[in-house]
Amino acid sequence: MAKITQFKYEEAVSNGWLEVKDFSKYDFGHPVMSTETMTVDDVNKVIYESYKGYYTRPIWLLRHLFSRNDFRRQITRYFLHLVATRSYIYSGGKPLVDKKLP
Repeated sequence: MAKITQFKYEEAVSNGWLEVKDFSKYDFGHPVMSTETMTVDDVNKVIYESYKGYYTRPIWLLRHLFSRNDFRRQITRYFLHLVATRSYIYSGGKPLVDKKLP
């Protein structure tokens, strides 16, 4: 482990920010720690809003849904599904974000 990584890990543990101990969740789709100002649920909401804002832009949708590249079309449908169902922020079958959010 690099020195800076070890320092940041120890800082997160000592401050009680690290909330997930399952290392299989350490990827770009699951928040694993809170901060001084945000809880894990807050981070989930920000992730959802970011995905929604990016993947629902009309020009992006048109360019990717009608692309000649099959992989690009599949990825576009996949991210639209994620934004529509919020399935990427489910934990144990229970949504971490309130469904009533706009």
